[in-house]
Amino acid sequence: MLTNPCTGAKIDAAVDIDVNLAADIVVDLQVIVDLIVQLGVDLTAKVTAGGLVVADVKACIAIVIAIVNLCATILLKIAAHLAVGVSVNIFVSVVVALAACIRVVINLCISVCLGTAGGLSVIDLALLVGLAAQLTACLTAFVSACLALGISV
Repeated sequence: MLTNPCTGAKIDAAVDIDVNLAADIVVDLQVIVDLIVQLGVDLTAKVTAGGLVVADVKACIAIVIAIVNLCATILLKIAAHLAVGVSVNIFVSVVVALAACIRVVINLCISVCLGTAGGLSVIDLALLVGLAAQLTACLTAFVSACLALGISV
């Protein structure tokens, strides 16, 4: 969405996604996959080392939810703007990889919220109530977006 600087009106900048643009999008999605994998690695290391702080956990979960929701929005936009004759097959492998790493990070965040990962006191865990449900909801939205694109994950 762009904004007209004169009127402030929103301009839908959607373009049909042709094969070349699809290939570029796949490369960009792979970068997101790599970043989410690194987030999972870093979070796992932090959980293993101990010393989790509730504020950091909440901030991390907010970031994870924002990333997953952004990915879902991207997939829905792709589904809506694929040019005729462009197969979703070009996206399959990267979307499956994206779904896999998102599941790992969300499951880790949920295990932190529920106390099964360790590192937080019972008092701290009480401050994280409801975040597991939010994580599950954003994962459900992501899976729905994958299905809208025609990719089962």
